[in-house]
Amino acid sequence: MLKIVPGDNDVVIGPREELLASGLEASSVNWLLDAPPQEELTCQAKIRYRHTPAPAQVTVLPVGRAKVEFDTPQSAVTPGQAVVFYDGSRVLGGGWIETAH
Repeated sequence: MLKIVPGDNDVVIGPREELLASGLEASSVNWLLDAPPQEELTCQAKIRYRHTPAPAQVTVLPVGRAKVEFDTPQSAVTPGQAVVFYDGSRVLGGGWIETAH
């Protein structure tokens, strides 16, 4: 399933490859660091509870937003879900997925 369109009562299906996203944008990002990173941050990003954290680069954007680019495209990056940033077992921060790309 690629998406649900509640207003039209539609479920959009397609090939598994179309579920892959090379990145995402997140909002309401909260950093557990002294200050948000000033440069691109290399870390692991987790997009679901049971998802294995994936290597990624995170860029801080204005107004509490962040852009995430995965080293390898990830499946089912879903708006409305959380994304959490890690350095090993240390949580660096996280936010809410707004869009996948």
